[in-house]
Amino acid sequence: MKRAFKVLLGSALLLMLLAVAITLAVVGGVADSLANPLTVQIDDFTWSTRTLSEHWLAASAVLLLALLVVLVIVPLAVAFGLLTAMLSVGGVALAVLLVLAMLLSPLWLLVLLAWWLLRKPRPAAPATIHT
Repeated sequence: MKRAFKVLLGSALLLMLLAVAITLAVVGGVADSLANPLTVQIDDFTWSTRTLSEHWLAASAVLLLALLVVLVIVPLAVAFGLLTAMLSVGGVALAVLLVLAMLLSPLWLLVLLAWWLLRKPRPAAPATIHT
């Protein structure tokens, strides 16, 4: 149990470090694009990163939040759902095994034998005479 907890904790920390590294790369890319603006031109429409100069911090924060949700929260939610399903199936299987173990136990033979030996004998029913 301790080993599984350590592996789970290590995996969560690794995911968080990955999220931080990706976030730093994205923020660095946004800062770099502000210093050296990128211009994208499709047909007659031109888009430049110079227009982001007013709202680059808000855009970075939204991007950071989206990356955090996608890289950390979604996998943890999926893992929690799968764990819940596995535990419920495992709990049902454990209950069935316990019932079968109790029903098929050889101890029931000993209990039946003890009951047969220790019970009070019934009085014999009077014989009926048919004429």
